[in-house]
Amino acid sequence: MQSLAEREEQLEKKKLLLEKRINDEMEKARDFTRQKKKSQALMCLKKKKMFEQQLERMDALISRVMEQRSMLEEQQTTIGVLASMQDAAKAQKKTMQEMKIENIDSTLEEIQEVGEQMRVINEAISQPVGGFADMEMDDLEAELAELEAEELDNQLLEPAPGGGPGGG
Repeated sequence: MQSLAEREEQLEKKKLLLEKRINDEMEKARDFTRQKKKSQALMCLKKKKMFEQQLERMDALISRVMEQRSMLEEQQTTIGVLASMQDAAKAQKKTMQEMKIENIDSTLEEIQEVGEQMRVINEAISQPVGGFADMEMDDLEAELAELEAEELDNQLLEPAPGGGPGGG
């Protein structure tokens, strides 16, 4: 994997060098054209063309190296995922060997027993004690109904705001 990365880096450097050479040859061709030196300008353009062809091949090589590197990275990821899945499968198998139906049944029975005990305890502590134990709910509700009736009477007897004679 590292050698592919190093090779890609080398190819990128060569590509930059080729691009520089292409630009240099183009500049030379322009200079020779200005000086009316046609044969030398053509020679520069031929070199430029040759460097451009090399550049195309270099791009193709870089592309192949990148593709190979990508495939290797993907394969390594897949191998890692498969290894993790195998570890998980082994752990599940081991856990299943440790679990026995008898153990599960007894554990569930214990949970139900504890739950029933908690229900009994909660019921016992929720019972009223002392003075509250002697009070009847019916008596309290009747007293509350009387209070509500008194409040309603008071509201009906109050004069409406701004609604009396001479209050407008």
